[in-house]
Amino acid sequence: MARKTALFLLMTSPHISVVGSYVQDLAFEAKTLPEKGETRIAHHFRTGPGGKGFNQAVAAHRQGIRTLFLGALGDDVFGKHAKDFAKKERMDAAFEIHADSYTSAASIGVDQNGHNQIIVALGANNHLTTSFIEKFREKIANTKILVCQLECNMNATRKALQIGKEEGLITILNPAPINEEFSADILKDVDILTPNESEFRFLIKRLLNADHTEEELMNKLNNNDLHTMCNDLQVPTIIITMGEAGSFVSCNRMGECAPAHYRMGICSVKTVDTTGAGDAFSGGLAAGMMHYGNDICQAVRFATAVAALSVTKPGTAPAMPHKNDVENLLLQQNPAVLSRDRGISP
Repeated sequence: MARKTALFLLMTSPHISVVGSYVQDLAFEAKTLPEKGETRIAHHFRTGPGGKGFNQAVAAHRQGIRTLFLGALGDDVFGKHAKDFAKKERMDAAFEIHADSYTSAASIGVDQNGHNQIIVALGANNHLTTSFIEKFREKIANTKILVCQLECNMNATRKALQIGKEEGLITILNPAPINEEFSADILKDVDILTPNESEFRFLIKRLLNADHTEEELMNKLNNNDLHTMCNDLQVPTIIITMGEAGSFVSCNRMGECAPAHYRMGICSVKTVDTTGAGDAFSGGLAAGMMHYGNDICQAVRFATAVAALSVTKPGTAPAMPHKNDVENLLLQQNPAVLSRDRGISP
């Protein structure tokens, strides 16, 4: 397959590297989402840059943390949109261009409450090569934190995490979207895992043979039981994002936040579009760790505010908030550490 590289390196010595997906969002806004076999008329359409990896990179970059994005594109108009947006953001990026494929695209339905349905064609993301990632080993090694997801070629993702571990970086994996090619070996190079409820359920069913409904996991099992399941996955820190219910944090061997497991509340905002909120959280978490060091609790608070502000605007990458807005929200609403078992702590 014909390949070439498009570089937008600003020589800014990035602190965070993100290896992952670019997806061109094609979003349709309607009063309600269609049922099976139903067609609905949308009242608005928009298109713009997205993809889990790209969203996370933009989220981190906008927090004043220099960020490098590595991903794959087709040689087409959507690929041009990606390159133009990276240049406009002044964000370091390198793209592997696959002329025989197409830039990934997603159809996104958004209802009047901001809830969404998404279907994505991965295109060039599926063809991201390990050799391309290895080519940028030195650049990755000079950063502090590496962020990956499951929306591009799994071998390239494994390679990136392997490099991150070998070079002594903090590695963050957002195991999204659910990918049937996922296997336990990828977790050996992961320091922090950031699944949502569905993804956490997938992980424990696939790896621990534990079959629970999402309601059981998040609302019926106590914190100790959830913490035990997280420990069984053998990843030092796991943060389960739960939308309006906040997040559950299990951190054994990383960070300085006690207790070892707890629930974090949310920032209350008016929701416009929840698409990309999980990406905002993961990118915000990486930026928060740069701001607060190994204080996981403060980093999660910061990520919570980044995710909250991301849902107040339509779109994904363009909706990622800037640092000043995040800091202002934290001054107004500082999410509390919550424990159903022990009440609320300051």
